[in-house]
Amino acid sequence: MNTAIYYVKNTLGFKADEPFTVMEAINKHADSTGTSASAIAGFGIFFSLGVLLLGFLTSYGAARLSYNYNIYTHNQGAALAWSVLCFFFPALYYPFYAIFLDPLGSMVAQTIMIGGKMRRK
Repeated sequence: MNTAIYYVKNTLGFKADEPFTVMEAINKHADSTGTSASAIAGFGIFFSLGVLLLGFLTSYGAARLSYNYNIYTHNQGAALAWSVLCFFFPALYYPFYAIFLDPLGSMVAQTIMIGGKMRRK
């Protein structure tokens, strides 16, 4: 016998020959703990929407970063195509950008800072 079915039948009080559905088991367990099945489903929906939002923001960030980099390097023809690709594959683009394309990493190392006191008139 399946361990989960055995647990549900013995713990929640279902008899061995009594048929039951998953929702009945959830509701019976919810009654014993004080939570409802709709609260569990609502949390699941809320959590799923949060994960989808974070995934969309990650993809949007990769696409925007790619588009801005291509505009910065005067590659306007391919900027839109690369940004669409980076939207669908952000996990590949972020490390590639950080290792090979970061324009600030190469510019900071090559610039010479000139400074001094400001002259007062």
